[in-house]
Amino acid sequence: DLDRYAVREFLEAKKRVDGVPFQEIVDFWLRHQGFTITAPQAVESFLTAQEKRELGDRTLATYRSNLGAWAATTGDLALGMITVADLDGYLDQIPDVTTRAGHRQSLVTLFRWARKKGYLPPELQTVAERTERPRRKKSDPVPFPVDVLAQAFRVLKAEAPELQLPFALGAFAGIRTAEIKRLRWSDFQEGEIWLSTRITKTGRRRGITIQPNLQKFIDQFKHLDRPRAYSDFQPRISAILADHGIEWVDNGLRKGFISHAVALYTPSE
Repeated sequence: DLDRYAVREFLEAKKRVDGVPFQEIVDFWLRHQGFTITAPQAVESFLTAQEKRELGDRTLATYRSNLGAWAATTGDLALGMITVADLDGYLDQIPDVTTRAGHRQSLVTLFRWARKKGYLPPELQTVAERTERPRRKKSDPVPFPVDVLAQAFRVLKAEAPELQLPFALGAFAGIRTAEIKRLRWSDFQEGEIWLSTRITKTGRRRGITIQPNLQKFIDQFKHLDRPRAYSDFQPRISAILADHGIEWVDNGLRKGFISHAVALYTPSE
């Protein structure tokens, strides 16, 4: 019944627009919906808005570079006319997976902002969000750079202070995301965290020494029911950081912790 209804709707619509080029129909719809802002105009408005938020110079420079390069390829095309294929085609030209992921995240942030401002249909997932996520091989480490960590902490402190703790446990104790979810305060002892067999990925008990400065930081959050703050802390953190152009990589904090620890304790030749 639904298929027959769809066919009738199509045939009726075809009668009403028969002979009119499809491009003209789409342009008419966009004009009357108010979705006529061009991609370069949207980028310029977005950058102006971010400057007013007083983001860090590095974040603004990243937005300006990534989005400026993309906007230069779109001409005067309306933002609402951009397709998933257009964005995937643009991103596929960037060979380095980390750089490509950064450009994609900038585009996702731009399109979400445009949807919120009314430049795109409010109820739809944006085309940028539907693009293919650049992925590394599982064996490749994806550490968080130190300056990105610092920026992430500033963002969380301002917007969701309680989420600083699970973030810190991954960044400065090297605990996996899944392990943080299962942590209880009873697993914490002065100067140590003991991960029992119910927590660890390997099923083996593991002890982690806590540095004094991290211990002081942890003590600020003892009022929380659980160290994770929320059972869905990862998507919460991911959404907040995404609005600031920072992409959460699963277990990227742990990998960054390991990479920095190895670099610190490996003697130089």
